[in-house]
Amino acid sequence: MADDYALHRDFIRPAQAVTHPRNIAKVIAVFLAAFFGFPVLMYVFLPAWALDAFYAGDTAFTTIAQFGLFGVSAWAFLYALRRVHGRGCFSLIGPYQHVWFDLRLRGGGCRIRCVA
Repeated sequence: MADDYALHRDFIRPAQAVTHPRNIAKVIAVFLAAFFGFPVLMYVFLPAWALDAFYAGDTAFTTIAQFGLFGVSAWAFLYALRRVHGRGCFSLIGPYQHVWFDLRLRGGGCRIRCVA
């Protein structure tokens, strides 16, 4: 009988060495500091007109800047993950072959049509 959980155990093995709640709290704290701190820095350093444009998001540049906020948060999370746990982004996703297979399997049947 095959072990149904063998792949799962292989996937979680790198994380088991550093599962102390303090380590998890460190990563969460860094993420939250970036997520809530970056807008505060923008508020402090941007002039009022630029800040209003940022929050309105009515131009392409300000919309990209808003998406950049999530990029900064994601970078902070991955940085903390690497420093505290010694793991990278792809160690959270899983083996490349399995991810690619699942992506093609789940995304292959999805066809989006634009109605103009």
